[in-house]
This record gives sequence, C-alpha cells and structure tokens, in this order.
Amino acid sequence: MEAVITKLQLATWKFVSNVTASSSGRVMDRGELAGNGHHDAFGKCIQDSELIEIPHTGMNFTWHNGQQGENAIMKKLDWVFSNHSFLSTWPTAHSRFLPRDYSDHSSMLLEFSTPEPRPPSPFKFLNFWAEKSEFLDLVRIAWQTQITAQLDLDGSPDSTEFLAKERLLAGKHNQLCKDEEAFYKQRSRIQWLQLGDRNTKFFHRSLVHRTTRNRIHMLMDEQGNRVNNQEDLGQLAVKHFQNMFNPPPCEEKC
Repeated sequence: MEAVITKLQLATWKFVSNVTASSSGRVMDRGELAGNGHHDAFGKCIQDSELIEIPHTGMNFTWHNGQQGENAIMKKLDWVFSNHSFLSTWPTAHSRFLPRDYSDHSSMLLEFSTPEPRPPSPFKFLNFWAEKSEFLDLVRIAWQTQITAQLDLDGSPDSTEFLAKERLLAGKHNQLCKDEEAFYKQRSRIQWLQLGDRNTKFFHRSLVHRTTRNRIHMLMDEQGNRVNNQEDLGQLAVKHFQNMFNPPPCEEKC
C-alpha cells in the first residue's frame, strides 16, 4: 500500500469523490453537525496520500434527500482533492458545485483558468537578510561584475586555481541552500519546524497549499452579481473597505 501511495504522490492527479464523511468526521445536517463513524479511515487516506481539497464555490450542501420541511436533509458529501504536483501545475484550479437538477447530488465542475497577470507584489524584507553583514556590498559587486567563471573552468578543467574557486563557491552554494530554506519557511508561515534539516520541499508544499487556500475565486457585489475577474475582484475589495472605513458624508452644517 505504501508503494502505491508513493507512486501516486509522484504523479500529477486529482480525484472527485462522493463520501459520507469529512476529514473531521462531521457533515452538515440541516444546520447541525452530525457525527460519522467512517471519518478515521477517510481522514487517514487523505493524510497518507498527501491530498489537498481544491477550493470550491457554489453549493455548500451538495446532497439533498428531496424532502421538505422537517424531513429535509442536506449534507456536504462531494469533494474534489488533488496532490501537490497538480496544484503546482494548475495553481488557479478550483471546483464549482452547481445547483441540483434531477439528481440529488450537485454537479461538480472543475475549472482551469489561465493565471492572469498579477500586479507587482509589495516589497518584502526577508528575515535572514539581516544576518548577512556583507549583503549590500555583495549586491553592489554582483551588479558590476561580468561572470565568466564557468567558461574559465570549462576551458581549463585541470587548473588548480579554478578548482579551488569551485570548492569555495560550492560551500557558498550550500549556505544559499540554507537561505532558500529560510525563505520558504518565512513565506509558508510554518513556525514550529526548525531549520537545518533540508525542509525546503516541505515549506514549498506548505506555501503552495496556503496560496491555493487563500486565493479568492468569486465575490458578490452590492447588486448580487458574481465577480470572478481578478482585476474586478481587486477593485471590489478596495471599494468595500473604502466604504467601511471612510466616514459618511455630513448632511448637516457643523
């Protein structure tokens, strides 16, 4: 079983499931939480396979028993999961649960949208830079230096001088790998894991997970219209907070 899971982790894939348990062992039943005895096996399967639920919009309850009044039961039974390789390839993928028609289950639509150009991100100071006393000098030198080291080494592979420089640079590269790990740790916001064990892959996966989870796919404007264009979403968010924090116009003379 572990060999099968390992192969699945290396592949790029997703799966759509209809289950009667959630990862927490609870499903929503007419506004109340109902326990389910199968959650242990289901949650372990998701954890062992390193799966992530793809963000979704649309119907919150994906199953309805077709009854009305006190006999009506609605539950979240349908899910769309993927692995890290899938989300790294399609970071903007999300699922949409459509209104039910003749079936008692909502249809599931998996959407792949081309990433839209994003505005430049604000400058972020990385913590480990503060530990580098030579940072500013290094940047200044790097911008003024024309690099020919690899050409020199290829042209004189037996040169003692070039081999010594290669060993020196290999040591610096090792330090940069540690810096990379610190970079991904800060961006992933994982604070409980210590540096030094080459956890870059783990931090990168955590970053992919957080980016996928935090992405906003759809909002409703004041008129009840769906907004899903990234630029329009940004404008709608700005307008919302402007209305929230700006004082209302003064109608009476002070």
